[in-house]
Amino acid sequence: YLWLDMARVRIHLGDLPGSLKALERSIQVEPSARAFATLGSVYSQLRRHDAAIQAYTRAIDLSASSRPLIRLELGRAHCERARLRQSARGRGRKSGCGC
Repeated sequence: YLWLDMARVRIHLGDLPGSLKALERSIQVEPSARAFATLGSVYSQLRRHDAAIQAYTRAIDLSASSRPLIRLELGRAHCERARLRQSARGRGRKSGCGC
């Protein structure tokens, strides 16, 4: 869990790109639901919602116990992606997904 801990420290310090590198290494060494969920969170903060959705989905696949919380974050990533797409099309903030 050394790389995952390093990623969390970097997140706390505001170094999101550095946390991505540490999370990628963590996943290479030991793929875990916690690492993928954290990766999804970082991608969401960076507004890389497609990547966040993939990471959260992988986290759900790896963990039965934390699925409800990860699914909540997955839903948020879907809503934010929809908002950004509609905003880019000039349709304002309403996303159509109830967000």
